[in-house]
Amino acid sequence: MSENPPIRAGFAIVNRNPLIAAIEIAWRWTFGLIGTVLLLLGTRAFLAGLKVSEGDEQVLHGQDPTLIAAALMHVLQQSGVLQRFFGIMAAVAIPSALVWIAAATLGRAATLRRLMPTSDVNVKAILGLTLARAGLLLAAVIAWYVWMLLCAILTITPDQPNYPLYLLLSMLALPVIAIVWGVLNWILSLAPVIAVRDGSRAWKAYSDTVGVVRRHRGEFTSVSTWLGLPRLAAMVIAFMIAVVVLIATDSIIIGSVALTLITLVYCAFADYLYIVRLAAYAQIARELPIATAATPL
Repeated sequence: MSENPPIRAGFAIVNRNPLIAAIEIAWRWTFGLIGTVLLLLGTRAFLAGLKVSEGDEQVLHGQDPTLIAAALMHVLQQSGVLQRFFGIMAAVAIPSALVWIAAATLGRAATLRRLMPTSDVNVKAILGLTLARAGLLLAAVIAWYVWMLLCAILTITPDQPNYPLYLLLSMLALPVIAIVWGVLNWILSLAPVIAVRDGSRAWKAYSDTVGVVRRHRGEFTSVSTWLGLPRLAAMVIAFMIAVVVLIATDSIIIGSVALTLITLVYCAFADYLYIVRLAAYAQIARELPIATAATPL
């Protein structure tokens, strides 16, 4: 290892070249803006198709949680609501996924060119790994949905529907799926660094990354932990400030503007820490032997 720890080297690299952080923030915020606009348009289209009676509207403006829940159930039980909901969800999710794939591929290629200027950036490999991350998220969502359907078959019957047991069983699988998705997604997010270092393709980069992580788990875990703590602290501080702002202001406009600014500041800080973490990963990978995961003859 070099004289500087990977985290210190990551901060030094990013601070010497602020364009790296600017590129990271730019591609993430571009996707976030487009995704937010699509979500708002989809929500507006879904709400516009609902027929709310005068009685339900009065209940929804009330303060009784039980009556509000009953009114929402009555509104959502209209014919064709679920079909329209899933149709609008697909119309929002598919373009958002395509935008994220394009932005993440181009953005990661641009940042790695500056983090590892002596290496050849394989955009096709980065694209393959980005597609794998999108497919992994889709697989996680489908797995949980299938599990929920299975739980519904086991616990909900026309005679005696057991809703508490259904909720318990359906939520049990959520942390398992989330952990598996998180680990695999983290490996796929690290794999572009190995792909650029070795000049390998997507699948080879993934397999090499698994081998590198197994052999040097301590270094990667240390970087992730020490850079994750300030991000968590920033999240707590941002949440506390947002609560104070909501309590202190009576204006919806002022509150919305303040919450937007708090969110943007937090996201910028989180993106900065993310690119520092990636630079630290690149520092670790740069000092490891090429093709660490290869099996000797």
